[in-house]
Amino acid sequence: MIEYRIETKAKLSKVKAIWELFLQNDKTWHFTLEGFYIELRVSKYNLKIEKYLKEKKWKYTKFEYKDSIPITEKYQKQFEVIFHGFSELSMKLPKEKKDEKYSDIYRCYERVVHLYANIVGIGLIDECYRLARLTVERSHTAGKYSV
Repeated sequence: MIEYRIETKAKLSKVKAIWELFLQNDKTWHFTLEGFYIELRVSKYNLKIEKYLKEKKWKYTKFEYKDSIPITEKYQKQFEVIFHGFSELSMKLPKEKKDEKYSDIYRCYERVVHLYANIVGIGLIDECYRLARLTVERSHTAGKYSV
């Protein structure tokens, strides 16, 4: 896979525009939104994407993608399938409304978390415990990196 690190404010709408134009037939593409840049990973170099990025005047670098987070690197092929599925799902979900309590995004989030717990044999009580622990750990991380 090739990663394009695109230097622009990370917004789903920007990725969606690229997806609509260029990624409909890429069976492995995925992305992350990283605040002030987008990590876009595609199956191969794509000159049309590069032309589009230049037209938008978004600086970018490209390189061979290899995950640097130990657990995703260990299971990289499996995570690529998961990341692709999440990316495709995000292209289809409606935008979340500000005061919407149970949006499709929320419901999908719940299904993803519960399904993973279920298929690896984590019971409901332990699932709740792990979610609480994860919430505390993520809150600590968010505090370090909040803008």
